[in-house]
Amino acid sequence: MESLIALLALAVLAVPVLLILALSAIGTLKARVAGLERRLAAIEALDVPTAPVAPPVAAPPTRAEPGMAQPVTLRAPSLAS
Repeated sequence: MESLIALLALAVLAVPVLLILALSAIGTLKARVAGLERRLAAIEALDVPTAPVAPPVAAPPTRAEPGMAQPVTLRAPSLAS
């Protein structure tokens, strides 16, 4: 019974430590996001014209080489037994 109480006490003592770690991580994350927002604003302020992006072109279908695996064709199951 004493070991259960000791484990419970350790868990209660660990909560403030975990809270401090979480708040520190959130603070660091806020600083990083603010820095990224400043960099993005600076990039947008440059107003550099960008070239239009061409739509992707579909590759023509290719035939399988003799050494390559052949595509699987599905057939309906035969009902004859």
